[in-house]
Amino acid sequence: MRKLIILLAFLGTSATFAASVTAKGQFTSKPGDTLSFIKKQLYANTVRNVLDSELQKLGLDRKTFWQNYETKFEEHFAPIKENYDQKFGAVDEEGNPVQLSAAQKDRYDRGLRYKKLTSQASYGKFNSIITSYAIKKMSKSLSRADTHYITINAKVNRKLVSEIYYRFIGTGKNRTFSRLYLNINYKLNDLTWEEVGVSSKSKFTDVVEEHWLQELSASVGGVFLDGIEVVNPSTRQEIYEHLKQPLAQLREGNDTAIFGSRQNELRNSLMMNLDITLSKEYKDEKQQLINIKTFGGFVLTDLRDGAVVTFTDFAPASQEYSTKDPHKQSSEIASFVYQLPISEMKSLKRTVKEKVSIKNSFEIVLKNTKNINEAFDFAGMLKEEGVVYFFDPQISATLRNVVNITITFSGDKDKAMEVLEKFKTVKLGDEAIVKRDDTLPFVFNVIHNNESPLTKKVESKRQ
Repeated sequence: MRKLIILLAFLGTSATFAASVTAKGQFTSKPGDTLSFIKKQLYANTVRNVLDSELQKLGLDRKTFWQNYETKFEEHFAPIKENYDQKFGAVDEEGNPVQLSAAQKDRYDRGLRYKKLTSQASYGKFNSIITSYAIKKMSKSLSRADTHYITINAKVNRKLVSEIYYRFIGTGKNRTFSRLYLNINYKLNDLTWEEVGVSSKSKFTDVVEEHWLQELSASVGGVFLDGIEVVNPSTRQEIYEHLKQPLAQLREGNDTAIFGSRQNELRNSLMMNLDITLSKEYKDEKQQLINIKTFGGFVLTDLRDGAVVTFTDFAPASQEYSTKDPHKQSSEIASFVYQLPISEMKSLKRTVKEKVSIKNSFEIVLKNTKNINEAFDFAGMLKEEGVVYFFDPQISATLRNVVNITITFSGDKDKAMEVLEKFKTVKLGDEAIVKRDDTLPFVFNVIHNNESPLTKKVESKRQ
């Protein structure tokens, strides 16, 4: 459980925007580094230390922030390095490494280090959080002349700290998928397969399933490493047994020694449920006509935790068919059934990418809680409001009256963050409200009725 360093319960506006801090930085130089370069690196490292300290004071998720920052910086620096390699002659025309002499390698390493440190000093615009500063002291290590130190007094804009945190915290991790299971359930109401125009169920379903598999292969080719599989009764039962496991075990298990390779394959798979109902409305033997109503639904389930990724109800539709030619009749019905989920199948790759493949997270801080139940109640409200983005709020840390809530979600980060806008002021039970900090979007304060005479005037409806 991460240790939290807590700000005072209520900060004044001026303190929120410009807090005075004393900060230190360190940099190890190399021969050839100029004084101006050393000073820039000292200052950049100091700013990073200030940012890290402010994130800790606000109770935010520093570990994830810096991991995401490093990942994004490497992505940012990759083309810079590629361009440097080409200009230096460290790679050939095809991008393959070229053998360098010792002297060339030394020049290459020094040049690359300079570019990387210079780029890192400006990436993320961390310097913007410092509104003003004064150098108190600069010095060198007595034992190592290449180690430099700096101490500064600075004013920090905490609103910009929170904005920078927001910018990097939503970076997620891509999932890989083993298999897409296609689970198809047909139901006939007051209807037989002979009345559909076929002698047996399989003569109808096999044709439709074959075309669905072709559509899915074209839509999500390459997304599922082991392809797409229409489940049989045995596989269906295996999947249902898998989903009966406790939720925590489903989510956290990734060790083949514990779960086995088959369980891990299921965890990293999705299941598409298609429910198709054919219902006879009427049949006219004399006119050789039959009217069949078709309806059902589509549900995509993540077998990692049994969560519903997306779902659609098919609009009921009645259609009249001639029974004069059973083959033509069954083909027309099969074509109609085939079209029911086709739009979902065509957009499945995008759905998987936006809602499943990247799991994002951010962390909020709930302050001034009287008991843990208030945090659970607030987490439940977040989950309900963020259902479209599959919000999964979990209590991640507590310290006295401060609770950290980690929210994992799927889909667009900016849209998910908009959910927090709906919690500017919200009623929490009968005795308190939760108010979002005006300048720190990840900080929320619980205000109890006996703490503010204005509380009773706050509308319970979410603004």
